[in-house]
Amino acid sequence: MKPKLAFLFFLILICVAIEACSDRASESPSRPSPSHDGRFGGDCDGRMGHQDGVFCIISMVQLISHPERYDGKYVIVIGYLVKEGSAYILYANEPSFHQHDMPASVWVKGLSESYFEDKPGIAPPVPVRIGAKFNAKSEGPDAWRLGSFEDIKFLNGWWKD
Repeated sequence: MKPKLAFLFFLILICVAIEACSDRASESPSRPSPSHDGRFGGDCDGRMGHQDGVFCIISMVQLISHPERYDGKYVIVIGYLVKEGSAYILYANEPSFHQHDMPASVWVKGLSESYFEDKPGIAPPVPVRIGAKFNAKSEGPDAWRLGSFEDIKFLNGWWKD
């Protein structure tokens, strides 16, 4: 008698487990809540929005780790701005620049070659905060970089204007 009771209990347990799993499978996955950095595939909530729109506030480490997540989005990052030839490049930090960590750098499009000329005493590399649209699909001579910043909305440095 006891083996039949154990078998019946086991059978009921399996039916309950199957029912619970089928309920979960029929539920549609919920969209992640918006956050300041668009984590878990959600949208950026614009907590630090700019008059020009909603920005994802992220670190260069987040951008380096998941460039596809921010492709086409406006982001705010802090990094070191460097002039290389006629181009401006943003590195995560000064040692990154000195080690020429190019795959972890971002091309800053749209700055004039003379950007620093009207700022006496300021020479790259300089720490900056930039708000711009990130393009993870760089092409041409800078395709080996992480991507590019385009449509710059603001660029603030740690210098006196």
